[in-house]
Amino acid sequence: MKFWRERVTVVVRHQASILAFRATDPTTQVNYVFLPGGGIEPGESREAAARRECLEETGCLVRVKLETEYVREYDFNWDGKSYACRTWFYAADLEKQLRTDVQDAQYHRGVVWVPETEVEKVFNYHPDILEAVKQLLAPLQN
Repeated sequence: MKFWRERVTVVVRHQASILAFRATDPTTQVNYVFLPGGGIEPGESREAAARRECLEETGCLVRVKLETEYVREYDFNWDGKSYACRTWFYAADLEKQLRTDVQDAQYHRGVVWVPETEVEKVFNYHPDILEAVKQLLAPLQN
C-alpha cells in the first residue's frame, strides 16, 4: 500500500558543503543522509514548511530561494511503508545555526555537512533526490 505525501526539501550550501542529517530507518536499520525537509502542514506555505523543517531537523534558520523551485515525484520506502512523494526542492541560504544538538525524532542521528565533492556518493541512494541536489547546485558552481 502506498501513502501520498506532499513535501518540501532544502539544499543549503555553505562553505562548499551541503547541510544534511544522518538517519536510520526504524524498520530496515538502513542508514541514510537526508536533506532537511518534510511534510507540508495544512494551511502552511511551502516556504514556511521548508524553514520549519530545516530548523527542526538541523537547528538552522534558512532563507528559502523560491525562484529555484525544482519539483520531483517519486516513491520512497521508509519504516516499512511505501510513500509516493511530490517534493518541492529549493536552494536556501544559511541565516544562522541556532543549535547543533538536534534530536528531532528517534531515527535522527545528528546533523552533518556533506562536502560538495561527496554529493554523488552520499545521495546516490535515490536518483530523484540526487538529481534535485545536482540541479540546485549547478547554478551555484558557476
